[in-house]
Amino acid sequence: MELKSSFAFDHPPEVIRNYLADKDAIAYITRKHPEISSLEVLKFQQQGEKLFVDLRYTMDVPMPGPVKKVLGDASSFLVELILDTGSNKGTMEFTPSKMAGKIKAGGRIYFEHKGGKWIQNVDGDVSVSIFGIGKLIEKFIVDSFARSFSEESRLRNEYISTVLKKA
Repeated sequence: MELKSSFAFDHPPEVIRNYLADKDAIAYITRKHPEISSLEVLKFQQQGEKLFVDLRYTMDVPMPGPVKKVLGDASSFLVELILDTGSNKGTMEFTPSKMAGKIKAGGRIYFEHKGGKWIQNVDGDVSVSIFGIGKLIEKFIVDSFARSFSEESRLRNEYISTVLKKA
């Protein structure tokens, strides 16, 4: 199932990158985001023009009964981001804490400048190989991601704007 989302930031990608692993930004997002219980930076490493970021999310998202029966209460996942800082393009892979062998999710991330804003786009796929319920879980993941990504991006943009106004 197609995974697609975008958000218009007020700041260029290099500024947004500066706040990906910022402890105060993460605390702000987890405090204000209704679905993110915790967000932990596992890796933040620059190698030339490549930025490698691993983030562990723990979510508090209501699940439909059949989805919860399969996934249980496990609501954490790892995001592995590899970003080319020169082109502002990269890849993302999502690995759930449960059923990782049956659930594949990922895609590409890229920024484009439009009308004074920097649009962060995610374009990818979710595939669930669980007989009888795979499509329902795919829809749940895609819908949850789009909603959560939009809110997280809004909060990150809000935090960055507030910090830069104080500077």
